[in-house]
Amino acid sequence: MNYRSPSVDVPQPAAEVVPVTANARDGSTRTAVVVSPTQVRRPWRSTARTVFQAFIGLCVLAPLIVGATGLTVAQLPWLGVVLGVAAAVTRIMAIPGVEAWLRRFLPFLAAAPKQ
Repeated sequence: MNYRSPSVDVPQPAAEVVPVTANARDGSTRTAVVVSPTQVRRPWRSTARTVFQAFIGLCVLAPLIVGATGLTVAQLPWLGVVLGVAAAVTRIMAIPGVEAWLRRFLPFLAAAPKQ
């Protein structure tokens, strides 16, 4: 009998080796491994997931939104604009430079904790 399980490809986080400044005491140089979050490595997947989640939320809330705001059927395309804005913001936040800025200035919005 063969009890071996098939190998499974587990995605590994993208890592970047970054040299750290030399140690002043002994002159050694250290390296650090920086792992980028999934939102930065696969920005379009993150955007698609956000659009899907926002779409489902809007489908559930659409009758309440229309009733509360007094929108007519002709004004419903504005809900599509909400989806577009959600997608754009998600895509912008997945840009590595924006992610680095978020980690520094707004860490609670960063995709991964500050390292």
